[in-house]
Amino acid sequence: MARSRVARQALGRRVRRSGVDDRRHGHRAVSRAGGRRARSGAAAPRRAPVRGRDRGPGPRRARAHLGAHLGAGLQRSRGRRAPRAGGDEAPLSEERVQELAALTWEEARDLDRPHTVAILPVGAIEAHGPHLPLGTDTIIAIAMARAGAQRLASEGLGAVLLPPISYAPAPFARGFAGTLSIAASALRDLLLETARELTRLEFRALGIANVHLDPAQRAALTEATERAAMEHLLPVACPDLTRRTVAARLSDEFRSGACHAGRFEGSILLAERPELVREDIRNALPPNPASLSTAIRAGLTSFEQAGGPRAYFGWPADATEEEGRATVETLGAILAEAVHETLALRGTT
Repeated sequence: MARSRVARQALGRRVRRSGVDDRRHGHRAVSRAGGRRARSGAAAPRRAPVRGRDRGPGPRRARAHLGAHLGAGLQRSRGRRAPRAGGDEAPLSEERVQELAALTWEEARDLDRPHTVAILPVGAIEAHGPHLPLGTDTIIAIAMARAGAQRLASEGLGAVLLPPISYAPAPFARGFAGTLSIAASALRDLLLETARELTRLEFRALGIANVHLDPAQRAALTEATERAAMEHLLPVACPDLTRRTVAARLSDEFRSGACHAGRFEGSILLAERPELVREDIRNALPPNPASLSTAIRAGLTSFEQAGGPRAYFGWPADATEEEGRATVETLGAILAEAVHETLALRGTT
């Protein structure tokens, strides 16, 4: 009897301790019958802090990582409209603009590849002032690719969006944290290998959307395009935005050469990824009219030498979402026209 009484007392102490421990962790004590005790007016259990930090009483919006935003940029190709030549907008057939990475191999097999253009966004991871993300050029390239693909689809061609290439030669920005600058030959070889694979898969053409205008990047794109033609691969179209006839369709800031993380690029980011723009910083930035194109012609090799100690040029505070949307449509038209011109030159229209 004494032994059983001691055992019952020990059991009671363990149950009471368990209840205390449960309450410390925000749980109600569980009865031996397996149910939870009902307390009228009891406060809801507190959640444990995330990774040991108390987030505070109010909700806090987390900034999604850039990879999620870049993927979302491709997803936004669905449901958009591309303007026709006469100005009217026509809804696009969703199946005519697709993402290669989202397809299964059987769906890729069933694409009408001989009548489908593959569109490749090529960007960079590079300093873009204190107000825009390092992936700015990739975000803009995705927007250009999407708009170009939609225009091609509205004109009767199929289009498939390829995953973006974000690694690029960016020697002008190497002095700024976060910039990832690879050899121009590495990008050239990757583009050429991609063209070889698309040729093997019998796609109609490859269109490259690029707004990263570092001289090393432009050289890599030009060499890859020329070698693809020499190897008789599929037609490769890569419009050069610095050509006078092309630049004439873009903004005054773009043509001035004082265009890096300024009004031109900032407007597109406001239209495409406004949550990534540090608005309080952007609105306070003074203009920097130093021309990068002039600096390049003078043989300078860095943003610092060119007069951009904070890695921006132009008028960032003047950026607007409306200008960004219009610019994306223009970039898409430039890309689509380059694809048609390349097909015509190769006699495959």
